[in-house]
Amino acid sequence: MQKFIKKLIERLEGQIFSFEERLNYDLKTQKQLIIQNNSIKRAISIVNELAEEYKVSEMPTGWISVSERFPKEDFYCIVTVEYTNGNKEVNFGWFDRASVCWYVGAGEFRTTNVLAWKPFPAPYTEGE
Repeated sequence: MQKFIKKLIERLEGQIFSFEERLNYDLKTQKQLIIQNNSIKRAISIVNELAEEYKVSEMPTGWISVSERFPKEDFYCIVTVEYTNGNKEVNFGWFDRASVCWYVGAGEFRTTNVLAWKPFPAPYTEGE
C-alpha cells in the first residue's frame, strides 16, 4: 500500500502547475490554476494524514510484523520466514503462546526468523 500511496502522491504532484507554466495563461486562468494547485496540495496532505492514521503499510497485505505483536492465542496462520542467507518465503505456521515460539512448515521449530504473520483467508464459497 505504501507503493500505491507514493504513486498516488506522485500523480497528484504531476498535476500541479509550476509558476513558469502559469505565466503562459491569462490572469483569470492563473487564478484558477492557483486554486487547483492548492486543492491538490490539500489532497496530498489528506492522503498523508490518512496513511499515517491507518498505518497504510499493513492494509493491503494484512501482514502483521512480529515486532509489533503476536497472535492473541495459539494460532495457525500464514508466516513470512527469513533464512540466514537472506531468502524469504511464505509458509504455514503455528504460534505457541505458552513457549512464545513459532512452529513452521512440517513442525520445524523456529524462534527468530518469523518476520510477520497473518490469518488464513476465509474458505472458498460457491460463486466467488
